[in-house]
Amino acid sequence: MRRNTAIVYYSLSGNTQKCAETLAAILNADIFKLETLTSYPKSYGKLLAVTRDESSRKAKRELKTPLPDLSAYDRVLIGTPNWWGALSSPIRTFMDEADLKDKEVALFCTHGGCGVKEVEKEFLSLLPESLVPLSAFAIFDDGEGKLLKRGKEWIQRNNLEEKECQTNSSYISQQAE
Repeated sequence: MRRNTAIVYYSLSGNTQKCAETLAAILNADIFKLETLTSYPKSYGKLLAVTRDESSRKAKRELKTPLPDLSAYDRVLIGTPNWWGALSSPIRTFMDEADLKDKEVALFCTHGGCGVKEVEKEFLSLLPESLVPLSAFAIFDDGEGKLLKRGKEWIQRNNLEEKECQTNSSYISQQAE
């Protein structure tokens, strides 16, 4: 059965965006980027302090972009960076406000080496009780071009069908190089 897939993500540095675009190209999915009303600090030290504080408090951050209308989608893939072992605040806001009832959902997470385990626990705690999610996907982009390969493996493990995607074929080719 063909599923309509939406990918909703937040990306600060571009890593999660790259992952979202790659998965969207493989699945021929629609993609929605979340943006915050107020920007995060540009200074790395201040950014670390703010994200650590938001993560420890499980804070939400107001979104500038309206929530996407997910009514036409059977499946929603949700992408976040791992911030101190937690979901990013914008994704926490999305999950609190979005209607994910009756959707097949999955988490994908980018990280700097600490994996997905705690982020996945938080993700699962925010889902409607009746929802059974797919396994999570985590990627540490080490610059060796493993994103496309690992993304396809995750899609196969979860029995997500790959679709022919004419419009995104050039993006996939770039990722494979």
